Amino acid sequence: MDIDDIEIKIKKYDREKEVVILNLTFFNKLEERGWRAMLLETKTEPRHSFWKVNPPCIRGKNNTFFWIVRILDKDLWRKLEEKIIEVVKNYPEDV
Repeated sequence: MDIDDIEIKIKKYDREKEVVILNLTFFNKLEERGWRAMLLETKTEPRHSFWKVNPPCIRGKNNTFFWIVRILDKDLWRKLEEKIIEVVKNYPEDV
């Protein structure tokens, strides 16, 4: 699998909360729903913002969350994070 085999579609962009919900399509045959990208800020000085990407997850006991998907290829995961962040940053402001 290559990063070019994955298509990213933004389903919802909440600009107030800075949260983006995305769906990923693999090989134009399999769709995964519920990926999230969130704009977070560091708690220590100097403060700066960064995007955090999370795969779909479910809530377990005691409000713990478990990822439904785990990408074993670390290089593919890094490229996927970069591609998702690029798509989110290039999303038009007026949509």
